[in-house]
Amino acid sequence: MSENREWDFVHSTCYLYVAFACETDGVFTDEEKATIFLCVKEWLPDTSNDEIYATLQTASQWIIEDLKGNGDGNKITNTMGGIATLSKEFLHPNARKNLLKDLVRISVADSNFDEKEKEWIRYLAEVMEVDFKI
Repeated sequence: MSENREWDFVHSTCYLYVAFACETDGVFTDEEKATIFLCVKEWLPDTSNDEIYATLQTASQWIIEDLKGNGDGNKITNTMGGIATLSKEFLHPNARKNLLKDLVRISVADSNFDEKEKEWIRYLAEVMEVDFKI
């Protein structure tokens, strides 16, 4: 995770959600975008819509920068794993489970819950040390 970025809870969560949606099937649909917005809003109900959109935009820009860095997506994958590791350290198990539930919501938003998405969720659950069945 890059040191010159503001890696607070909301930026980390937005990065994880957007990267997950993009990395798993290579397509970022309007349905996934809307679902991600709703998930973030549920975590931060007192945050304005404009602030959430701005944070999602920042996270999306970071993902684009990370993809350009080496072109193979490893930086994005490593960052997602890093976010999962930090969530294990700083979030209650129920909160970590809710992050995983959000990933399921994002997965089904485009009506295509494929095996790669399930594998990612299983992997992140393992990193977060959460018993999570799909």
